Amino acid sequence: MKKYILVAIMTLTTVAFAQVREGKVANRAESREYLEKREDYNKYQKALKDGKMTDSIKKNFVKFLNDSLTKHEIAGIKVDGLESLISMSPDVASRVVELMTQAKNGTAEQKAKATLDLKIMSEGALKIDSASATAKEEVKALEQISEMADYNQSAKDFKAALAEKLEQGAKVTDAIKEASKGKITLEKIKDCII
Repeated sequence: MKKYILVAIMTLTTVAFAQVREGKVANRAESREYLEKREDYNKYQKALKDGKMTDSIKKNFVKFLNDSLTKHEIAGIKVDGLESLISMSPDVASRVVELMTQAKNGTAEQKAKATLDLKIMSEGALKIDSASATAKEEVKALEQISEMADYNQSAKDFKAALAEKLEQGAKVTDAIKEASKGKITLEKIKDCII
């Protein structure tokens, strides 16, 4: 009986993951739809909402993130950072999945951008105190920065410098200011003035 249940779970997981097809870059809506079909994500989401997070639920969700990064051959991303980011703002999960598919299946430029965006999001999340008053704003800023197009060299330089500052241990607000040489602040990002 246990074997049948295990086979059923594996089949459902495989079918659900097939929704974001290999070789295809998923958009935000497709990523959200994919997540809504995942049992581990739904349990994680419900546990966050109800304030009843268990080690088992968190472990399963982290395993899903880690397996996804491994499957998509994305290196250098801190899974605990992505989990922390999603725990502070569950809606960002669809952006994370969208970036994962871009990092795997996009053009060379899309892959580089998506990988850097995931790195910024995972590193930045580890620097956010979830109990602070600015936590939600910092999470939103990381998401908005990931959506910022690399339309010119200065945008690319900003993101590269931001990733470096975060790796060096700077807090998100400080890293944004330092990476932009004072031109961009959390407030400007919040007001979408970047």
